[in-house]
Amino acid sequence: MAKEFSRVASNSAQQTIGEFMAFYGVVGIEGIDTRALVRKIREGGVLKGTIAHASLFGAPDHTFTEEELRVLQEEARSWTDIDGRDMTPEVSTPLPYAWPTLKSGRRIVVMDFGIKHAIVENLAALGFEVIVVPGKTPAHQIMALEPHGSSSPTGPATPRCPATPTRPSGSSWGFCPPSASAWGTSFWPWRRGGGPSR
Repeated sequence: MAKEFSRVASNSAQQTIGEFMAFYGVVGIEGIDTRALVRKIREGGVLKGTIAHASLFGAPDHTFTEEELRVLQEEARSWTDIDGRDMTPEVSTPLPYAWPTLKSGRRIVVMDFGIKHAIVENLAALGFEVIVVPGKTPAHQIMALEPHGSSSPTGPATPRCPATPTRPSGSSWGFCPPSASAWGTSFWPWRRGGGPSR
């Protein structure tokens, strides 16, 4: 999604972004005021939507009728709301793994709720021994790894429901301090009865 896609490939690319997306079957849309969209999402949360090409209803220059727009609106409304939805099985690693490193520093256990690999890479580059575990790993299993610290960077499956067993007020956090990664926006709201929203 962009205001305008470049029609010229960069010096290091063999395709334009449009050609690249078409080759891999990635859906995109341009002509969007992305700054206004970000403000709207920031104020109202994640919005449901659908992208439809005019050629689905006729010619590429087809103008959508009111009825066709209503059909698309209903399609968007029918999508399951992701707020409160448990997305952990979809984005979390199925099995624990250690991030490859030649250093042997303090051990940090990172809970995966859709973690960005760059976060893990940076932790390893700082000299930490990083072990990534599934988002729903129980506290006692995390403690069995004898970590010096823990981290739960926010991601698409960050737990929101108070019943989530891995929320940071779990028993492990009394013995295993959380790292600073993302806790400024996640840890303290939980402690005060709140939580993140998407």
